[in-house]
Amino acid sequence: MPETPVMNEDDREKGARNAREENCEAIDMPAMIVPPLSPLELRCLGLAAYGRTIDDIILETDLPCQRVRDAFAGAMRKLQAANLAEAIFRAARMRLI
Repeated sequence: MPETPVMNEDDREKGARNAREENCEAIDMPAMIVPPLSPLELRCLGLAAYGRTIDDIILETDLPCQRVRDAFAGAMRKLQAANLAEAIFRAARMRLI
């Protein structure tokens, strides 16, 4: 019976990077390095992904409307998305949310 190769930390990291690149290629999206999203940007994107409206997010997070809109704008800029739906899609594909 052949031995199973043991993967070290570098091999796992290379495998994860290749998987991310393959995911990007599968949807015709170039592999990109994304600046880190803030916890607020991630929270707002996550809530929007579950179908919450801006009004729902404002009520749920007790944040002002402009702060929520700024979080969406920052996330869309960092993810290079043209709109909120694309930002949610990209964040989900990158397993950020």
